[in-house]
Amino acid sequence: MERITIVGLGPLGTSVGLGLKKANLANAEIIGTSRERRNASNANKVGAVDRTYAGLGAAVNGANLVILDADMGETEDLLKTLGQRLEPGTVITDLGVMKSRVVEWAEQYVKEGVYFIPGRPLPKKPIANLEDADGDAFRDCRYCIVPPVSAPEAAVKTVVGLADALGAKPFFMDALEHDSFAAGTSYLPVVLSAALVTATTSSESWREMHRLVSTEWETVSRLASENPEDNHAISKANPELLAQWIDKLIAELQAYRAQIAEDGEDLLHVFIEAWEARARWEHGVVEDRAGPELPTSMQSMGAFLFGDRLMRRQREMSEREKARQWTYDRGGRR
Repeated sequence: MERITIVGLGPLGTSVGLGLKKANLANAEIIGTSRERRNASNANKVGAVDRTYAGLGAAVNGANLVILDADMGETEDLLKTLGQRLEPGTVITDLGVMKSRVVEWAEQYVKEGVYFIPGRPLPKKPIANLEDADGDAFRDCRYCIVPPVSAPEAAVKTVVGLADALGAKPFFMDALEHDSFAAGTSYLPVVLSAALVTATTSSESWREMHRLVSTEWETVSRLASENPEDNHAISKANPELLAQWIDKLIAELQAYRAQIAEDGEDLLHVFIEAWEARARWEHGVVEDRAGPELPTSMQSMGAFLFGDRLMRRQREMSEREKARQWTYDRGGRR
């Protein structure tokens, strides 16, 4: 029987367990362990695991796949502890937002024959609390896999199989490439959230102002409420890259400030551009369409059956309809 061990059992790890149980994997046993008794108890209660162990050694004994659901500081300690005691052939993966540093730790601590294949599921909704854990959290979302160059194909396929079992869509990236993108999409929002909180709560008016806090402030400030030590580790993962993104954000804020101060008509255009940019991301039309467009297998089959002109007409109609989803209609939204 295959043994999959989830170490940590936080909201993400519990969601992974629920997803694997929902997949009804044949001949697979889901084991859990956590330093937090509440996490282990909750995982048992919601059925995310077959059993839990209080001791890390017992939990990973005989494991074929070990999934680390831990903050950055704990991840290093776990790799140091597990890297020399796991049996040859065991695959380790993680769920964290930083990859380059974790890969360095694995190279330092994990013995030959044990394979660390970093991974990162990208759920479409926040999973911040144990109550948010959901077996469908990763369905149809992207699952980033960052295999080292030396990783054997079988080890990579193990993590690809994990993503498939969760209903996610695997895609591959280099660790440095991942972190360069994550600096803008994951690290920068943490700093922005914390800066909003410190800017407003340090005001002399906060004693009265806090009574007006509603969903806007609460939504943007949520990341500041997560583990400060983890937020610190994430922010320091690639300080040069993050500093560049902060500079870019400051420049954008200065531009917004100038438009607001001038009460110019361009301010509306800036907000519309932001609205449309986010809508393009939300509807999956961010990709650059410059250059020749290769037909999909479905388009090729359609052209064979119905002719190129008809297929082109149908595609143009479909693209116009899709564009309506992210093109801001000023008249319709007044």
